[in-house]
Amino acid sequence: MKYRMIALDLDGTLNNDDHIITPKTREALIAVQERHGVTVVLASGRQAPGLKRESDALELEKHHGLLLSYGGGRIEDATTQDVLFSRSLPNELAVRFLRHLEKFSVSPVVDNGRAIVTTCEQNYKVQDESRNNNMDVLVVDNIADAIERAGVCPVKILTAAQNETLVPLMPFIREGFEDEMDFVQSAPWFYEQGEIPRPRLRRAPDRSERSHGVRRRAERHRHAEVRRLRRRHGQRLRRAQSHCRRSHARQQPRRHRRNAEKTL
Repeated sequence: MKYRMIALDLDGTLNNDDHIITPKTREALIAVQERHGVTVVLASGRQAPGLKRESDALELEKHHGLLLSYGGGRIEDATTQDVLFSRSLPNELAVRFLRHLEKFSVSPVVDNGRAIVTTCEQNYKVQDESRNNNMDVLVVDNIADAIERAGVCPVKILTAAQNETLVPLMPFIREGFEDEMDFVQSAPWFYEQGEIPRPRLRRAPDRSERSHGVRRRAERHRHAEVRRLRRRHGQRLRRAQSHCRRSHARQQPRRHRRNAEKTL
């Protein structure tokens, strides 16, 4: 079976315990792209810039690899840098939720696509996210005000705190927003907020489409019947030809004898 796509998580899957891609793994993934045209997808909960190091190591920019970041909230072509899919929070909702978080002893981690926006560089997990995602830190007086002024629609918001602080606060953090946002604890110290996935509903076919479908099925059935009859006719024709050849072969010695008698 030929695989057309390989999707890989980063930490603990593509990267080893030292957070690097081993040479053997790197060579194998480059080879399947070059020789077999396989699309390699880097899939992670990291912010988009956090996939660049692994993307460069695997040469995804040469083979139209895909970068799936924010836990599926954004998909980008590594070659053209076109955003193929994006699901983000409306600016108004993000600002309203960030103001809601000001009531709690937590550290919001939100980015504008280039830098992590925070009120202090030493806030909990800010430096870790900056280093892991290859992003700068933008210090502002108020996160909600900065996001509102810039018109940023974040793909997701990370609410960070020590586990013993975060878990008791989680019901209060999501209170009033459960119908507007998706909440998931992605790590002991992270409570993620993003847009609620909207399932795509299939439209029921109308009467003309249904009748067209019936006609197509009838047409397929007719073609299948014609093919069956042709096969049967071909089999009969081949049997008749084979019978003629055998009869001709049996009659050949008699003809030779009659010709010899006439000669004598």
